[in-house]
Amino acid sequence: MEKVLVLGLSKSGISAAKFLSKDYDVYLTEYKKDVDLEQVKELENLGIKVEYGSHSDKFIEGASFVVTSTCIPPKSDIFKRIKERDIPVISEIELAYQSTDAPFVVITGT
Repeated sequence: MEKVLVLGLSKSGISAAKFLSKDYDVYLTEYKKDVDLEQVKELENLGIKVEYGSHSDKFIEGASFVVTSTCIPPKSDIFKRIKERDIPVISEIELAYQSTDAPFVVITGT
């Protein structure tokens, strides 16, 4: 199965990981150490690999593409390491757009 890396254990990251787990070998990485262990267990029960407290090279290596949350700064260390490996990065919004034939409207700004 093709490997995909999901950045962030937020609601949208969890949803992306669950959605992708049907067709991909999903690795979800979260930098924060303080996470909901029940959520982690639920994801692991779906076959999703989860790490928290760091972004390890083991999780990055071999990923076909990365799905990221918009709240992760593009200048962060994890993005630098992904870019060094030439791994394509898409947002959760782009993942949704690519996964449907339905009309799609996006409104940005605050």
